[in-house]
Amino acid sequence: MSINSVQSIGQSQMHEMRKPPSPEEMAERMAQSVEDGDIDLDSLVANLTDRFGEEATGIVAEDGTLNVEALTELLAANAPEGPGMGGQPPGGMGGMPPPPPPQGMASPEELEAKLVEEYGEEAASAVFTEDGIDFEALKSLLTSSEAQETGFLLDVEG
Repeated sequence: MSINSVQSIGQSQMHEMRKPPSPEEMAERMAQSVEDGDIDLDSLVANLTDRFGEEATGIVAEDGTLNVEALTELLAANAPEGPGMGGQPPGGMGGMPPPPPPQGMASPEELEAKLVEEYGEEAASAVFTEDGIDFEALKSLLTSSEAQETGFLLDVEG
């Protein structure tokens, strides 16, 4: 697998990330779990009381059933704020902000130069193949070394 394949996989996974469920969606899921018998109402109330305090007891209707509207209000009142936490990002623009640029990552050229410096040309050529980086060969090279810390990419314990 080449480094480009790894980068494209990471980027596609970032695009697949979804915003957290809304209080309404969470309340509906909890109600469905109670209805399906996955969790009993007393356990749900106990869990929510532990998390949100006594106001969670208000989610039980007078007839002993789950009051989905009260549950939604409870979840909305206690929703985390901020980007990626249920609130809107700064500026009120819906959606997630772009990911920060990679920090501390070496380019393939830098990695190859460092491997040549540390382990020699033969070792570097075993890691860098026509198909890209052979990660198994890289891992094997790093774990076979007596040095515990490369100071460049990752720490490896043999």
